[in-house]
Amino acid sequence: TAPPGYETQLTWLLRTVEDGFTPFVLLYGPRSTGKSHLLDALADQLTEDRTVLRLTGQELLLNAKHVLSFSVARAEAKCVFLVDDLETVLSPASDRTDDEAAALKQLWRFLLRLRREVGGCGVVAACTIAEDGVSDAEIGEASREGRFDAVVPLGRPDRQQRAKILAAVAPPGTSTRPLVDLSA
Repeated sequence: TAPPGYETQLTWLLRTVEDGFTPFVLLYGPRSTGKSHLLDALADQLTEDRTVLRLTGQELLLNAKHVLSFSVARAEAKCVFLVDDLETVLSPASDRTDDEAAALKQLWRFLLRLRREVGGCGVVAACTIAEDGVSDAEIGEASREGRFDAVVPLGRPDRQQRAKILAAVAPPGTSTRPLVDLSA
C-alpha cells in the first residue's frame, strides 16, 4: 500500500507505468518523505504482470558494468526498473570521481538505449535530497530531454498525513506519553 497520504501519487504512478505515457519518472524530496516506500508499493502492485528490477544508485556507482547486465529488460516487454538513492549518481559534477562520472554517463546511455529498445519499460527513480544534498541543478540534469519525462517532488507530510502515518504505525490502544497526541 502507499505511504499514508500518498495514495494519489501511487495511483498516478501506477497509471503512468501501466499506460506507458511517462515511463521515465524521477521522484525527489527531503529524506523521510516516503519515496522508497512509494517505490515498494509500486513494485508490489506491478509484480504480477511485470518484471521488477530494483537497484540503488550506489550499486550503479560501485559497478558501472552492472547496467549492462539488464539483458532481461530486452527480453521482457513489461519491465520496471526501480532505482533508489539516485543522489549517489547525481552529485555535483565537480565532486564526481572519474569512475562516478563514467558510471553516470553509462547510466544515461543505458536509459536512452532502454527507451529505444524496450517498449513498455518503465523506470522510476527515487532521489533522497537533504538540505546539503542534491541541488536543483542536478535534478535539472536528470530531467533534461531524453532522461526523465516527469520529475515529481514529494514534500514533507502535512499535519493530516503525519496523523495517518502515526495511525498506521501505532496499533490501536497504543499507550503514549501525555505529550504525544496521535490525533495532532
